Amino acid sequence: MVLLEVKNLTKIFEAGFIRKRHIVAVDNVSFSIREGEIVSLVGESGSGKTTTARMILRLLPPTSGNIYFDGKDIWKDLRSGKDVIDYWRKVHAVFQDPYSSYNPFYTIDRVLNQALKLMDIDPKSPEGEKLINEALTYVGLQPNEVLGKYPHQLSGGQRQRIMIARCWL
Repeated sequence: MVLLEVKNLTKIFEAGFIRKRHIVAVDNVSFSIREGEIVSLVGESGSGKTTTARMILRLLPPTSGNIYFDGKDIWKDLRSGKDVIDYWRKVHAVFQDPYSSYNPFYTIDRVLNQALKLMDIDPKSPEGEKLINEALTYVGLQPNEVLGKYPHQLSGGQRQRIMIARCWL
């Protein structure tokens, strides 16, 4: 069963203040991902990987094309805030440089707590604490070594694993 389908996706940015020009960041991209598949976007710097991911994550609207998740067009069918939050609960991405994904003023606890709150789980409840500990252990981190710290206090690899743990929640 196809879980995510991207059809003819294009993103054009307008640049220039006086003399307008158009920069084609993503040009007519199509692919599908079946349930259970693991996919990576790879390519040269500036080839549109991040822009494509941001459109799939519903953070950046496409200029044209469609993105379907579970048969629904994520830009046309997901209209309410609740629909979008439900979508974000199911779709995650881990970027190559996770540092830009963090708020530098948030501790790792707070980053992980936000994910639980999206699922209506109290992070301070026994269930919430158990889920966070399991997620961190799953990615090879000791909860007592990373909780309470800020992103800049962790290595790049640790920050990457925190983002994977957040997706796992």
